[in-house]
Amino acid sequence: MSVSASNRPMSSLDLDDREYLDMLPDEPLTVRSDDYQPGGLEESIQLQHLKELQNAFKRADADGGGSLDQEEFVKAFGSILGKNLSEDQVTNLFMKIDANSDGSVDWEEFSTFMLLENQGSADMRDSEGFDEFVATDTPDVNPPGSNHKSMIDSILYVPSPVDRYVTGGRDGTIRVWHPKQMQHQRTIRHSTAWVTDMTYLPHLNKIAVSSFDRTLSFYDTSTFERTLKENIEDSPLCLESFREQDNDYVCYGDENGVVSIAHVDFKRPIRDSTVFRSNARQKHRDWVKKVRHFQDVGLISCSLDKTLKVFDLTKKEVKDTMKGHEKGVYTFDYCPSYRFIASGGLDRNIVLWDSYTFKRTSTLYGHTASIQSVIVNEECNQLISLSFDKVIKVWDVRSHRCLQTITDSTSYRPENRITSLIYDQAHGCLVSCAVKPRTWPMQKRLRPDYQTKSHKFPVCSALFNHNFNQIVSGDDDGVVCVWDSQTGELVFRFQDTHSGERVSAMAFDWGGRRLITGGSDGTMRMWNFSNGQCLKELLSRATNEITSTLYVSEGHNKYIVAVGWDRVVYVWPDSANYKTECVKELVGHEDDILSAVYVPHGLLATSSYDGMIYVWNLDSGFFKCSMSVPEDELQRTLPDQRPIERLVYLSRVKLIVSSGADGYIRFWNPFAGEQVYFEDARHYRGESIVALASDELNNFLVSGDTVGNVKLWDISTWVDFDALSEDVVSKSLIELVYFKAHASPVASVEVIDRHNLILTAGQDAMVCLFTMEGALVGSFTQASRWDLANPSTFLMKTTEVPPDPFTEEEAMKRREKERAERHEKRRQRRAEAEERAQREAQEDKLLEGFITPHTSRSRVSDFEEEEERTESYLEGVAAAEKLMTQSKKDKRTGLPMSSTLSISLAHRLNVYEPSPTKSLAKIKKELKASTDGAGAIAKPFSAHFR
Repeated sequence: MSVSASNRPMSSLDLDDREYLDMLPDEPLTVRSDDYQPGGLEESIQLQHLKELQNAFKRADADGGGSLDQEEFVKAFGSILGKNLSEDQVTNLFMKIDANSDGSVDWEEFSTFMLLENQGSADMRDSEGFDEFVATDTPDVNPPGSNHKSMIDSILYVPSPVDRYVTGGRDGTIRVWHPKQMQHQRTIRHSTAWVTDMTYLPHLNKIAVSSFDRTLSFYDTSTFERTLKENIEDSPLCLESFREQDNDYVCYGDENGVVSIAHVDFKRPIRDSTVFRSNARQKHRDWVKKVRHFQDVGLISCSLDKTLKVFDLTKKEVKDTMKGHEKGVYTFDYCPSYRFIASGGLDRNIVLWDSYTFKRTSTLYGHTASIQSVIVNEECNQLISLSFDKVIKVWDVRSHRCLQTITDSTSYRPENRITSLIYDQAHGCLVSCAVKPRTWPMQKRLRPDYQTKSHKFPVCSALFNHNFNQIVSGDDDGVVCVWDSQTGELVFRFQDTHSGERVSAMAFDWGGRRLITGGSDGTMRMWNFSNGQCLKELLSRATNEITSTLYVSEGHNKYIVAVGWDRVVYVWPDSANYKTECVKELVGHEDDILSAVYVPHGLLATSSYDGMIYVWNLDSGFFKCSMSVPEDELQRTLPDQRPIERLVYLSRVKLIVSSGADGYIRFWNPFAGEQVYFEDARHYRGESIVALASDELNNFLVSGDTVGNVKLWDISTWVDFDALSEDVVSKSLIELVYFKAHASPVASVEVIDRHNLILTAGQDAMVCLFTMEGALVGSFTQASRWDLANPSTFLMKTTEVPPDPFTEEEAMKRREKERAERHEKRRQRRAEAEERAQREAQEDKLLEGFITPHTSRSRVSDFEEEEERTESYLEGVAAAEKLMTQSKKDKRTGLPMSSTLSISLAHRLNVYEPSPTKSLAKIKKELKASTDGAGAIAKPFSAHFR
């Protein structure tokens, strides 16, 4: 999480988010400066801060335009986000939100950015790894006799400054343990009867203890001496404490089903709340197993009579009863963040209840024995459950997935089971009890691929962003990663950027705030890469792979340019429209276009698979000139060695540098339309140079080849050359460094002038940083960290390139094999593009033949309009289902072609709009349900109609 890219225009908060803001407190909320992490200031801002920030917009909007410029933003938000934060940090946040560089941020932009970034960060953390509890096998440092003689029925943690675990057992003792190595500190002979439960009263610094001898006792947490003992009418089975209106109360449930509440006042004996007690005598028909008080829900109890009851303490009566378990209920807990109650018991299932309506919402299955404990770990979005067979399960409260199953293999006596379990947030661990406590610390476990790889799939490109000092990389799975170049840490990740297709090209806009991506299906999109928001869709007729894209800013004209296997140069204006149509198509290439570069004075140079370089006038769209290898050189070149893979423009000398399949680096004069210099820069025989880059001052050139080798060249002798005035060349390339960077072809290279480093990306799914001497700083993986300010943290590993292991004949065979593989790959991708085009043609046919326009009316109700849209949508789905066979599979989705077509058709009809995070499987299920009966369609789909 990673987060699915949100392919929709930036919009305001959803209704639920606005309602949530209205529920927030009015008092000021401040983010402490020590909360700031290098990964990004926005990570310090949580949802609960948004209300105060919204008020800041209203106060700071000096001109009443509804938005803040950079100065207003920094001034207003500096105080809210922390006085110790630098102005640069707040300015950095402004730049991330103001991705379109219009110089202002309104509330909608800000709130959408924060919510998407927050959700994206959470999904990213979930995808890269997960928190899990691990067993501790520390040696027992306690002397014999330290453990309980019988099973522990209750454990609680007394926080600092006491910082102790306290356990109560069936042997009638209370024992105190230090969290470190679970050292036994003290044993208190409480009673000859079982200790049934304990609770902590923080305002009184007391522990309340209930036992089967019908007593309620209180112990001071500083001395652990008993300060009070009271006899009660029945045997208490469970105990709870809470504070209400500056008064402390204890609440207990007993064997007769009675829930009692008592006011705790140490100036006089405990007074049972007799009015409440008399009203509560028949509340449960069996043993009360647990009672808890929650501030925003009230008092809840569960019983072996299969119910949970909610009590109104003001009216002293039952407010609601939750029925849904088939057998007795042992345990429950409440999650404030997601507003649900979880309960478990003898029926082995965990039932989730809505805390507003107290209705059953869902059930978690998986345990094979009765559930005796459920615990909400709100901090990690987890629900933890324990069953009688010593199995602990950890669930994700958002997805309801089981994240971890722990089976305690230790044998316990006198009963072989875990009798008590708590989650200690202070120490980040579970504590289980049999006859002594045992800790299960929480550890972050990274998924293996994120420990060793930058991406799961081959990387197409990696770019350095000067504004935010970040690295942005994209891969064949459509995933874009944002890294902190200073430390190597993953800052953000978003995925599904091209609807299941590969990211094949990337570039930043002129301001460096937006990311442009091209897909293998010809689609083009523009993103706020800081939060994964799709800002713009660039529409064209392209259906084949985009191989190169760039942003052009010339005076007031701003364009996005893309080239690819369609052999067409597509040009879009950088307009304010979310969906932007292509305004120019430059046609002339006779083979696939592989690279494009902007040349000042309104020129664009493009290179193709057949070895041609075309120079275009971008403003007029006219062809200016073409350049190719001279005929005498061309005769010595095999057809598969002609592709020109990369173009780089050297601004100081006004030349274009190219690299290609023949292993040569060539210098071209785009104004004269001719080659001015070339040199054999081959790393190995038969290998192509597929990556090329220069620094800002054009002192260095970096090249990368198809076996993962990288060379650094000195081109500083060219700085006095001017292509506009000189035509005689007496320059050369000087090889400085030659090193092994990747285990497979290099995808991209870049010189980072700010740090004097070389950035590389490879098809081995790695993104790496090297010094200018070829030493490895580090690889961008979750297991790798460094500090650019401290060279001692660099790996400084240098991998020398061995001599060319291939003879000329062997190199020829390898080249022929690679040529065949490349041609086959191109053939397959073209076939996929043709298949997509056929599917779209079928959709167009359906649109003409099956969908009728809405009848205009003077007045149409929302329901009638929705019903009409539903009918039109179903017509299209039914037609699509008839047109395509169920047996044929779509290669991209894996679904039957009919379902894929139905979904695509619905998108084009602009009727059905699935959630960005909704899976195709879920959409398919909804589509199937929708075609089963017209009567059931309106309600399930009503939330998705525009």
